[in-house]
Amino acid sequence: MNELLRNILADLRVETLDEFDRNFARKAFFNKPWPERRAPGGLKYKLKTDHNR
Repeated sequence: MNELLRNILADLRVETLDEFDRNFARKAFFNKPWPERRAPGGLKYKLKTDHNR
């Protein structure tokens, strides 16, 4: 029984990691697309302006 549980957990780990990798390849979390990213540098600009206050 112990070996069976270890095998199931190992298989689950492999499948979970594969799905995680596929999320990045399709830019979606299980078929739900990620929101579009903001303009590059937007956050950097905000941090710079807040820092100069």
